[in-house]
Amino acid sequence: MNRISKQLTALALGLLMTTAVVTQAAAETGQTERSSHGERMARYLALDDNQRESMRAAYQVYGPELRQLRQEMREQRGLLRQASQGEFNEGQVRAASVRLGELSAERSFQRARLGYEIRQVLSEEQVAKLEQRRGKGKGQGRGYQRRQR
Repeated sequence: MNRISKQLTALALGLLMTTAVVTQAAAETGQTERSSHGERMARYLALDDNQRESMRAAYQVYGPELRQLRQEMREQRGLLRQASQGEFNEGQVRAASVRLGELSAERSFQRARLGYEIRQVLSEEQVAKLEQRRGKGKGQGRGYQRRQR
């Protein structure tokens, strides 16, 4: 290995270790991607304490199922990649594709239910603000994610 390759390998390893530490810390404190996403939405919509609690309860009900579906989808994508590498196995590719479609449909349904539950606790003004921000109102919205600078 030349010097540049060693430096790049060390840099990649350092980034990987940093990511692992941050991920572990977030898991231990209960800060997940979904909770930070929900908190950004709560701030953007200026939710009161009751609304925040209702939103947390909805995420607690639907979150585990959504995470499980996302994990199963990852696994099916891996099986699909495996089945299409080397000797093409039509049966395995079809089975993985069908299962992936079923999982995707179920995940879409669960996300829609979560969205419905959240909207039930929002005022008309908050729903309008959310729709506009998501691009369903006037102009192009980008959701309530962090802005790129």
